[in-house]
Amino acid sequence: MRSPTLCWMLLFCPSFLLLGDQPVSTTLCTIMEKPEHFDGKMVKVRAEVLVGFEHCVLSDPSCSRSIWLSFDQGPHIATAMEYAPIESWIDQLFDFWLRWTPLPHRPPMTVRIDGEMKRLLAYLRAKHVDRTSGRRCATCPLFATSATFVGRLDVSPRRYGACRYRNGSILHTYCGGFGHLNKWNVQLAVESAVDVSARTIDPIVYERTR
Repeated sequence: MRSPTLCWMLLFCPSFLLLGDQPVSTTLCTIMEKPEHFDGKMVKVRAEVLVGFEHCVLSDPSCSRSIWLSFDQGPHIATAMEYAPIESWIDQLFDFWLRWTPLPHRPPMTVRIDGEMKRLLAYLRAKHVDRTSGRRCATCPLFATSATFVGRLDVSPRRYGACRYRNGSILHTYCGGFGHLNKWNVQLAVESAVDVSARTIDPIVYERTR
């Protein structure tokens, strides 16, 4: 027999059924303490977006950590692949000795292109114009942009390893990681962004570095 309390919650609070699907509210600093605890989970995190030459990351200055920010709507790693940690590229020549582990398959993320997301992208695309040459500086963002993101956290295995298809053919080494040169081992696959804010960056910051 069902509990009267449970019946009341199901009848009048349908959101009760969805509690397990709610993203985990956390911080980037907390995530980076033990990222494996959040691997594959939906999280909600506020951070600053840094976009430049071959990088797009979320950053939290309070702990000086960053993770790759992905707007890619496809799976981040191929299916039917395996990974094995190695100490040297020579190890892959003796692949029958290696401990192969299937790489997890993550379903594609659908990015919600609403007003907030469009506003975020507009801020990120805006660049300073050089007052001397009149040219737009591709590596000089006009705004320091922050937002609260909801997305799936992906954690890569050790970046130095061997990858192969399940049929045994080895592809290459250094298969893990995200972003340019696989530099980041943690990424947020974005679903949505809210509470977008931005402050204008003084162009003198860029003039001093030239």
